[in-house]
Amino acid sequence: MPIMGRCNVNRRLTIPVSVSNGEAPFREIQVEIDTASDDGLGLSPQEIAELGLMLSDDTDLRLNGTSGATLSYIAYVEWHDGPIPVNVVETDRPPYAGMGLLWDSYLTGYLFPNGAVFVNRMVHWDDIKREAQEE
Repeated sequence: MPIMGRCNVNRRLTIPVSVSNGEAPFREIQVEIDTASDDGLGLSPQEIAELGLMLSDDTDLRLNGTSGATLSYIAYVEWHDGPIPVNVVETDRPPYAGMGLLWDSYLTGYLFPNGAVFVNRMVHWDDIKREAQEE
């Protein structure tokens, strides 16, 4: 089942993402798609605190193109086949999903105001072989 969003009036592709710290219930956040970012998610310090995200075991500072060096956090996101851990960085811009989250997905966007956006799970040959062997 695809993750569905919209192209907003600012020409940004947006999707809803359900985020949790792994213990609390998932909370839906509307994020912009940023294919220039390697991060999983970029969230404001306030959103990170509200979600109760923990610092990543890798405490090295990450470079975030718009806000300089920043700490890295871990979140869980409802994504295609279930919750997955993703890297989260602090940002001073609107929440975004980067390639760290979108990797192995097929992205389609209709680029006009309110145009549909779809993020589908990529099907890999290894998945097809494994599923055939399980039958």
